[in-house]
Amino acid sequence: MEIIPFGVLSEPDSNGRRHVDVVSMQSSSLEVSILTLGATLQSIEAPDRYGRRDHVSLHLSTADDYLRAATTSYLGATCGRWAGRIADATYGLDGQKIRVDANEGDHHLHGGTRGFSSRIWEIASTQSDDDGGVVVLALNSPHGDQGHPGNVDVTATFELHGHALSISYEATTDAPTACNITNHSYWNLAGSGAGEIEGSIGDHELRVAADVVLRNDYRNIPSGPLRPVQSTPFDLRDPRPLDQVLVDTGGLDLAYKVRPDEELGAPDGLHFAAELHHPGSGRTLTLATDQPALQVYSSERLGPPFQRRSAVCLEAQRFPNSPNRQDLGPSILRPGEHFLATTHLTFGVR
Repeated sequence: MEIIPFGVLSEPDSNGRRHVDVVSMQSSSLEVSILTLGATLQSIEAPDRYGRRDHVSLHLSTADDYLRAATTSYLGATCGRWAGRIADATYGLDGQKIRVDANEGDHHLHGGTRGFSSRIWEIASTQSDDDGGVVVLALNSPHGDQGHPGNVDVTATFELHGHALSISYEATTDAPTACNITNHSYWNLAGSGAGEIEGSIGDHELRVAADVVLRNDYRNIPSGPLRPVQSTPFDLRDPRPLDQVLVDTGGLDLAYKVRPDEELGAPDGLHFAAELHHPGSGRTLTLATDQPALQVYSSERLGPPFQRRSAVCLEAQRFPNSPNRQDLGPSILRPGEHFLATTHLTFGVR
């Protein structure tokens, strides 16, 4: 394990910090780099069917590049205090109306203008072992942060072992608040350079273990109830080539409900949620989680230096806009409670 300076921001974060470090870990299969800026999964390299390692997530080169991405594409970043959208940047909480930062038109997205993705986190601890290691980053989100009530203490734990990387988020609060934290990596298993080619995610196959999906309205806000995927173009229960899926759907930015009884390939306490496969290289990415929803985003609005539809995001989280929709499950963290969200990423070949 190695901790080295990554760069100095031309503008400080909201706490006045400018120096960004990168923590690198290696196992027998993977190489992983994590930035203190945004608790960002900066890069991950995985082998193809011939054992050749290459980048499987989109990545940037400088600290300022990541700071710009922290409020646009959220490339590899930790998103919070609320990941996803909150309609009209407001939600009700114990009889009060909470107004949060509106950073996507009238709506709140991925924590606001100064969310977790644009903060420099503290390195709380590191530990190496024979086939990987553990990095824990910590952040304090003060009362009133982007409009949210309560002081919230957060940790992001990245645990590498062999061919698997686990990302766990934990949080506590001293006042009730909306809380939803996820990682926002952009996956393209073809390797370096794929992010510069429009539509290059089309040669991947995707499977999502979900019988129902939450559709969006014209504002990209969830609308209506969860709807069955059967006999719709959003049915990904069996692996489907993404080029055909994107033609049939016009693009994906939807929350699927993870099927709770589907445990194939999942570690204890987690449920299999999705598998991404690139036939050309043989690489596979299997995602398991304890979260109720998986937001699937086909990078429809991804901008330079990358191209549209050059990657896919698989964001395990609570349902978007659920602070305004009790029917979509829990969204509020209260004093004495412990928020925990775990995503387990397993890389293989076939």
